[in-house]
Amino acid sequence: MSARHAAADAGFPRQNPGTVGRGVALVVLAVVLAIIVLRAGLDDADGGVTAGPGTTAATGSTGSTDGTTPGTTTPDGSGGTAPPVSSDTPGATVAPIPPGQIPVLVANGTSVQGAAGRVTLQLGTEGYVTKTSVNANERGRATTVVYFAEGAEQAAQQVATFLGVTAPPEAMPNPLPVADLQGATVLVVLGDDLATAAG
Repeated sequence: MSARHAAADAGFPRQNPGTVGRGVALVVLAVVLAIIVLRAGLDDADGGVTAGPGTTAATGSTGSTDGTTPGTTTPDGSGGTAPPVSSDTPGATVAPIPPGQIPVLVANGTSVQGAAGRVTLQLGTEGYVTKTSVNANERGRATTVVYFAEGAEQAAQQVATFLGVTAPPEAMPNPLPVADLQGATVLVVLGDDLATAAG
């Protein structure tokens, strides 16, 4: 070996193969620890790991954070399924009734042609059991009213919320504002407010 090479080798001591292995092991350990720390930092207050907006991996539930069903639109353009209805007990909410269990009849109380049919279609698209739309016995109504049969007040509130009707639902009047309820427990009599929005 020449003196020149010997001097060069003196500046760079030979590495022990065990030292290199320990270095690689430390890097792998650091990566694993970083992953654990990052996952722990994403835990929700309820212990579930957040997998994305409105989804909790621990429970498997999905939805949007505003209480609506993603990808659906209500007639007022605000979003999908109606949120839970408040009960009479302060701070408590009642689970919503599935739309497929709520038979709804829409009656046109205005002179806007086809309005009841369009609202019926919107309710049907959301999953409500819709009856054939009809004209109300009296026309010229300014505001929409949602009526309920005995025991169907919560269902009527859900329909009203879905349609954007702010007035509280009312008990079914006698005489009825339509010729036949067709088995519906919720009756929506359209006024100009909702009929023009649906048109």
